Amino acid sequence: MNFEICLSFAGTERTFVREVADELISRNLNVFFDEYQQAHLWGTFLHDSLSDIYSNVTYALVFYSEEYFERMYTKVERQALLVSGRTILPIRMDDVKVPVVLQGLSYVDGRSATPQEIADMLIDKIKIDKESVQGPILLNMTRRKYAEALTQIETYLLSGKGGPLEGGLRYNAACCRSRMAEENQSQHRSYRTMLDEALRDLEQWMGIGPDDDLLEKIGYLNQDDDLLFVRRKRQEKMTAFFTTYNAGHILVNTGATGRSGCVDGKMLIATAEGSKPASTIEKGDVVVAFDVTTRERRLSKIINVSEYRAETTWIINGDIEVSGSQVIFERDSGWVEVCETDVGDYVMTDAGFVIISSLSKVHDDATHFRFSTDDVPHTFTCRGLICHNHKAP
Repeated sequence: MNFEICLSFAGTERTFVREVADELISRNLNVFFDEYQQAHLWGTFLHDSLSDIYSNVTYALVFYSEEYFERMYTKVERQALLVSGRTILPIRMDDVKVPVVLQGLSYVDGRSATPQEIADMLIDKIKIDKESVQGPILLNMTRRKYAEALTQIETYLLSGKGGPLEGGLRYNAACCRSRMAEENQSQHRSYRTMLDEALRDLEQWMGIGPDDDLLEKIGYLNQDDDLLFVRRKRQEKMTAFFTTYNAGHILVNTGATGRSGCVDGKMLIATAEGSKPASTIEKGDVVVAFDVTTRERRLSKIINVSEYRAETTWIINGDIEVSGSQVIFERDSGWVEVCETDVGDYVMTDAGFVIISSLSKVHDDATHFRFSTDDVPHTFTCRGLICHNHKAP
């Protein structure tokens, strides 16, 4: 059994460490805390078991104290972490002199930080690490460089440091393989292998995280256009896949839903602070999202911004300038690309459905911007028009 996070400490700090462990577990993190893993350790040689566990975690919270550096098993844990190159996050419990090999590591002072604060900092640390790993991968996927993105994913997973990032990486690997299979249909054996590998990636992704998330995951992968090809070509297997996770009542979606496109830089985007030109929207900004099903406004955070030079721009009703691939919601057809709409269609705005009275395409080599948001309904508002954002799992 592998753990994402381990706690290395001396018995004198057990009460405090138990509170930290409880805070981390309450945040759905996969934590090794010896007190809660007695059945796992029972009957094993502790030296070997601890070495194996601590060599395979992603993050190790190490509680420095005078007694910590004197105990036999804490030495076993510490050596396993150092030899395997795990990420050590020190928490100082007293003024003990730290061995040379650990000197220089930035630490948190456990004498002033609460268990809740330590858990919050670890959550922030995981998010920062996720962005630094996932950012280049998502950028290559956005640019349709799926082979390069897949290589980045596999390299990271082979490093053994997947941890909390593994789920997202497995999912993105499946997306890349599905897209690559679609691009290589003429190479029958190659594309079939890619589809089968994509299914295996999805199975691994489904097995990571709480069981309560399974139906939500099924819904997500069933609407993702990056997985459209695998859903179409492996529909029977996908149906069996859904049934395995008690979702046999959900039909495999073999139609595109659209999760891409971009808008002209001068278009006004609704944010929590008022309207801002698309060219000024930054990662971390909070935009106004709109749920087309419930007609409710929500707030979503921008987690990625991409800039492109577009050869053509589509102009809706004279003042909304977007790419032809920008996905909007049409009354009768649902989510469609702008290039698939026509004069007379009704499209969703934040004020309700509005008729397209004019639609034109110009060749202007303009700068367009593509956004990714952090949560459902994955939309933003461009001059009132409800636009679907770019996917960023």
